[in-house]
Amino acid sequence: MSAFHSRITILLFLTVSSLNPELHIFGEEEQTHNLGQFLGNSFVEIEDSQGLIDLNKDFTIEMWVSWQPTGRNEYFAGDEAWPGMSNQIHVQGNCGWVLRKLAREKYEVLDFTFGCKEMGWVNVKGQYQKTTPAVHLVVSRFKDVIAVIANGQIVAQQNVRGLTILPAPTATYLGPRKYGHERTFNGTIGFFRLSNIAHYRKTPFRPKLIEEPDKNDLVFYNFREIKNGSLIDLTQDSGTGVTRPAHHGLSHNVKFTSD
Repeated sequence: MSAFHSRITILLFLTVSSLNPELHIFGEEEQTHNLGQFLGNSFVEIEDSQGLIDLNKDFTIEMWVSWQPTGRNEYFAGDEAWPGMSNQIHVQGNCGWVLRKLAREKYEVLDFTFGCKEMGWVNVKGQYQKTTPAVHLVVSRFKDVIAVIANGQIVAQQNVRGLTILPAPTATYLGPRKYGHERTFNGTIGFFRLSNIAHYRKTPFRPKLIEEPDKNDLVFYNFREIKNGSLIDLTQDSGTGVTRPAHHGLSHNVKFTSD
């Protein structure tokens, strides 16, 4: 593991919310209370993650995520950036990516959007009906196809041959990215990983809880490994996160719960 990767830590910005004690996040038979609870514009910053994952090659973005059906858009993860987004971030064009749920009048949409050189923003999205309290959500690229997969079923896919996906010059975030514009997430995350291979090449499949990272995983959080208030990246020996105040001392914290 390179020195660059070994420096990955998480900065935690959270707000307190309550946890349903009966939430089944990893399936009907297994229950966990090891979650990150997000409210409003709270987020987790994966420090030093700029350029960590290359979307022009095979990759996997994977999480277990829960949200309540509402009329709001929910932002699960990403590092999207665009000209004029913020005085703190200056970019020449649309870049980075975002994984989110979009609210429509009669249904919801799971959407993976990325910035590319040839077309600006590109969306890989599909209508989705949430039927489980928590959703195993995957975005995976294998060769030239990017697919959005929910609970083992393809929601949307697109051939991206000939497109140059542009990286963002910032860290990656869980929840709405820092300095984003009116982005929020109200829900929970119980597992997250980034990988530089396509872990899921065949669908449909039955999702399961992954216990340990493999050599291709770049970030791996199971939300159970917490030490001194810090969330531990299991791909590292010392990749811990620290809790800090955000936005000039105002509280924007993600609450970790572990029974």
